[in-house]
Amino acid sequence: MIGQLQQIPVDGAGSFGLNTEDSITDPRWLVEGRNLIYNETGKLTSRKGITALTTTGDHSDPTESVHEYIQSSTVSEIISAGGLLIYEGTTTLTDVTGTITTPTANDWQFVNFNGKVIGVQEGHTPIVYSGTTFADIVPTDGTLPTGNCALSAFGRLWIADSDGTTLKFCKTLDETTWLGTSGAGALDTLQLWPDGIDTITAIAELQSNLLIFGTRSILVYANAEDPADAAFQLVDIITKGTRFRDSLVAVGNDLIFFSDDGLRSVSRGIEFSTLPLADLSSHVRSTLISQSAAATKVQAAYSPNDRAYLARIVLPDTSFYWYFDLARRLPDGDLRGFEWNGIGYQSIHVAADNTVYMGITGKVAEHTGYQDDGASYFMSWLTAGSYLGVQGEKVLKSIAILIACSATTTIRIRWAADFSTIQTADRKILCDFGVTEWNLPPPDGDAEYGIGEWTGSSVALKRVVVPLSLSGNIIQVGGSATIDGFPFSFSSFEILAKIGRLAA
Repeated sequence: MIGQLQQIPVDGAGSFGLNTEDSITDPRWLVEGRNLIYNETGKLTSRKGITALTTTGDHSDPTESVHEYIQSSTVSEIISAGGLLIYEGTTTLTDVTGTITTPTANDWQFVNFNGKVIGVQEGHTPIVYSGTTFADIVPTDGTLPTGNCALSAFGRLWIADSDGTTLKFCKTLDETTWLGTSGAGALDTLQLWPDGIDTITAIAELQSNLLIFGTRSILVYANAEDPADAAFQLVDIITKGTRFRDSLVAVGNDLIFFSDDGLRSVSRGIEFSTLPLADLSSHVRSTLISQSAAATKVQAAYSPNDRAYLARIVLPDTSFYWYFDLARRLPDGDLRGFEWNGIGYQSIHVAADNTVYMGITGKVAEHTGYQDDGASYFMSWLTAGSYLGVQGEKVLKSIAILIACSATTTIRIRWAADFSTIQTADRKILCDFGVTEWNLPPPDGDAEYGIGEWTGSSVALKRVVVPLSLSGNIIQVGGSATIDGFPFSFSSFEILAKIGRLAA
């Protein structure tokens, strides 16, 4: 027997992010979420895109590295690398490759050191730049390391050597001196790895600790300010490592990185001297493992403006892009995450002023606006199947969704019952701020409930009502829209349905 018509409000739809792991009946989870972020109020919103900055000196090669060279407290430059050359600038790219030994790849890691920028990559002589052109570092004492990773910390450069197990450090504030008797030195990690021989893949500093990453473990050294002091010693070994140098990102007291089983963080406990390891991506773990298994690199950065860890997983023939929200963690400590596609950046770096720079083919770009280098992109979401708080078969009548928009666009409402084929209905949303759209005929006026202010005079709040079909016990709802120059947000929704017999 079918009961009376009921309104079923659904607050917080999608508020937990993407879940590809669990069989769940909770609309706070999404089983599909593309090109989304959470805005400052926690609403599901279209991501920002890419706006190219370069107009002069662009080239035809992928921009595989971007870095902000901080020369002084008031002077900085953007350095980028591609096509075996190195460039300075954003609007105009200037070749500053200089006299370096011709590189065989563009896998540079750049670090700022004592008013200069140092570049390293596997099998290459480290290079240096102080505002004119790059040159190979010429050692005055000792032998330069030629490994794959570097760190500028505690007044020294720390660079892995070519054997993959030796970490060298230079004399204080002197990138040319690497001889042990001159205040420089080396650490031999060969016998320290808990699972046998490992390879140094990345180096980081976290609250006065020196962290040496291998593929399977992390060596933690305390009191790295003076490597000659007896207090400089190995104090902890974390049995989880990374293959991906460029996935390491410092965020406050956390150090986030990609491991072989997803996103992890090392964070210093307030009351303890240990460095606990946290799993941040258990709800999308299998997807990340699958994508990164054959990855050649993972590039990441923390965007304070987006309050998010942004990552690119690079495979030989494709790339995957991820957004992980750091503003509000889930109750189990995980980060809410979404996949991005279409954005297509080839490198990423966040400058001191929080500008997110992205390398694209032949250019330096900024993560801003709502197009991808002049092209539109597509956002979509779909909730997990859910009883929506009311058990029993539901005869669906309509759905009302709160939309925030700043330009006329079309939204596609999506729904399914008992995991059947997804149904769709398109509605054109008019955002003409000079007209009140109360009594327009369908489809343009289909419950265009009026204009309300969302976050400013250029954004309107719309209540869109769409008739539904189907009946069943478990309901999924979602939406999609093309983003072409303007943001788009989804908020709470409610379903109008008649409730039948209880589910078995």
